[in-house]
Amino acid sequence: KLMAALPPRKAKRLRGYHAKVSRYAASREMFKHHVMQVYARVRRLLLHRAQAFVQAGRLDRPEQIFEMWIEDVDRATADPAFDLRACVERRGAFARKLAAHVRAFPMFIDSRGRRVLPPVVREGDVLTGAAISPGVARGPVKVLVDPFEKPVLPGDVLVAVTTDPGWTPLFINAAAVVLEVGGELQHGALVAREYGKPCVSGIVDVTARFKDGQQVEVDGDAGVVRLLRSA
Repeated sequence: KLMAALPPRKAKRLRGYHAKVSRYAASREMFKHHVMQVYARVRRLLLHRAQAFVQAGRLDRPEQIFEMWIEDVDRATADPAFDLRACVERRGAFARKLAAHVRAFPMFIDSRGRRVLPPVVREGDVLTGAAISPGVARGPVKVLVDPFEKPVLPGDVLVAVTTDPGWTPLFINAAAVVLEVGGELQHGALVAREYGKPCVSGIVDVTARFKDGQQVEVDGDAGVVRLLRSA
């Protein structure tokens, strides 16, 4: 219909664009795949070095290495006298201050820096957030803070703070998705729409309000999550 509505020259040009997109769109995912492989290798190397720092008594936990800059890691490797604990304390000060004062991040911030908050309302057993992906589905809640924490079984409603590419396989079994933060262009929203899963976002502390096994209905058209019955 679109081709028929266009003049011949524009229709021909559009067909050419469509052919190129169809041919090369997958290359974007291949690039991301290789980038993630590099990140995974760097992460393993850093954790290996961090474990050595822990064994030497210079760090308390291996994951503290991610609060440092790469220059700090190189300097600490070259100089055994470099105070890693002081470095972690200094580098992580802003993140700790932010975590102590910011309870939840807004879904949208406009061009003037003003927060645009979604209408999060709770009426009885109904939670209202933002409609992210259309559709309605019911199922038992499965709350996750980590994609590897526990399996999402077919028909489960995935409840999380937010998601990244590491969560994508969990969307296959999920009947619906409920998220605490993120807007219409976040990772979870894009994957939910691609997989045809209802999704509601912007419900503060939803991971604490629900527990595994509770039966809920997710209305991705209205942006509503209804508690049907407790586990």
